Amino acid sequence: MLGRLYMFSTNSLEAEKAFNAALAAEPDNEDAITQLAVLYAELGDSKRAIEKLKVATSKNPNERMLTLLAEQYEQLRDFKSAAEVLKKALEMAPDNGKIVRGLAQDLAADRQFDEALKIWEQIAAEEPKDPQAPLSISEIYRLKRDFPKAHAALGKAKALDNESLDVRYQEVQLAKDEGKTDEAIAALKSMLDDTARKTYSEIDGRRRAAYLEEYGILSRSIEKYAQALDAFKQMAALGPEAAKESAVQTIETYVQSKDLDAAMREADAAVKKYPDERAVRAEHATVLAERGKIDDAVAEIRSLSKGEHDRETQLTMAQLYEKGKRFPEMGKALDEAETLSKSDEERVGVFFMRGAMYERMKKYDASEAAFRKVLELDPENAGTLNYLGYMLADRGVRLDEAYQMIKKAVDLDPNNGAYLDSLGWVYFRQGKLQEAQDQLQMAIDKMATDPTVHDHLGDVYFKLGKTREAIAQWQASLKASQGALPSNSDPEEVAKVNKKLDEARVRLAQETRKK
Repeated sequence: MLGRLYMFSTNSLEAEKAFNAALAAEPDNEDAITQLAVLYAELGDSKRAIEKLKVATSKNPNERMLTLLAEQYEQLRDFKSAAEVLKKALEMAPDNGKIVRGLAQDLAADRQFDEALKIWEQIAAEEPKDPQAPLSISEIYRLKRDFPKAHAALGKAKALDNESLDVRYQEVQLAKDEGKTDEAIAALKSMLDDTARKTYSEIDGRRRAAYLEEYGILSRSIEKYAQALDAFKQMAALGPEAAKESAVQTIETYVQSKDLDAAMREADAAVKKYPDERAVRAEHATVLAERGKIDDAVAEIRSLSKGEHDRETQLTMAQLYEKGKRFPEMGKALDEAETLSKSDEERVGVFFMRGAMYERMKKYDASEAAFRKVLELDPENAGTLNYLGYMLADRGVRLDEAYQMIKKAVDLDPNNGAYLDSLGWVYFRQGKLQEAQDQLQMAIDKMATDPTVHDHLGDVYFKLGKTREAIAQWQASLKASQGALPSNSDPEEVAKVNKKLDEARVRLAQETRKK
């Protein structure tokens, strides 16, 4: 009783002491266990809430406690566990529509798409006038990359509620996943224009900030930097949290546009304004690293809070060391991050970074071993399939295996320019020059300023005897390299392109004389 009184008075520390005292006197006190779990949940301490809720639901499971347990798993993005808990809750309350929908959402979040689809299709049949069911079905088909079915389901949702922002936003996501970035940007701009107001409620302000952030990120992805910066500027006026995220995105936009002076000015100002904001400090450190100040960048990250962020700190340090090509220190940071990783998803991230590190060190066997660890845990990790396949193709080894991995990556993400480049490159290594040309031209459409893609297409043209076209591509590659960030520059690769360009000019002169 005393613990509840403290909860009502918002004295969480005293409430926790009271509940723990009750448990010390009576370890099986279900009410104390339950109330302590609720307290932890309200404080945002999902891990301790789960610990207590598991005890409570094992002793006397009920619909409310199971639902609360699922919510805590969702907070930790453990959707598989959340779905398992909701299945148990549904057995106790089979007619509870909220639990049914929650289960469908958790299954989809855990990529158990077919099981989620069955539930949403049943809901759609039982509630034919509810647009949420076809909207969710559309989202699942989009994630499965079955775009015709996604469009069909979205059409049903649109017919039920044409003005719904959720429906319109799903149109944006569908266009984006289909690689129709301009169309996605236009649809999002239309939403922003239609919902513009002089003032916004807290909820509407958060929603608008999210739309502006995505609009800015999409604009930045196609190098419309001024448009992106304007979106982030508007976002900053929508509340303190939006302003912090706006600062981070603004700095990142200047970095991607290779304007490091402007990035540093924004980062310095942001750190003064938000000295305790982790994301701002990390972005500030990134700019320092891009300017070659690796030790200063790492020192800034080390100064951040410890505890639950230890793993994140180690990963950020690894990324900073990578920018300075200081691979021994990067490896130590990754070792620490692996030790602190508690889930397969977290370990996948560490293994991928280690594989990329070893590849840059030209330790190809060690790199492949790290990437294989990723694929053991996540066989459909497109980034790893592409990276490992490209590494094999680039060295001209096991080309059939390389092709299979890269093709799978492209199938998983058909609009990814880097994957299309890899597919074109493995075709080139296999001697399939026309197929290589087609894929690389598609890649350039998506990555027009990437020096590697231009270099690859130059190789293809040269092999096809298209000397002028090869020269144009290698010149484009060198131009793109000149504008690269210091951390992405590779003098050895630039020298190779220059050598090929000189050879091509000699050949062109010979061809011209023969005419």
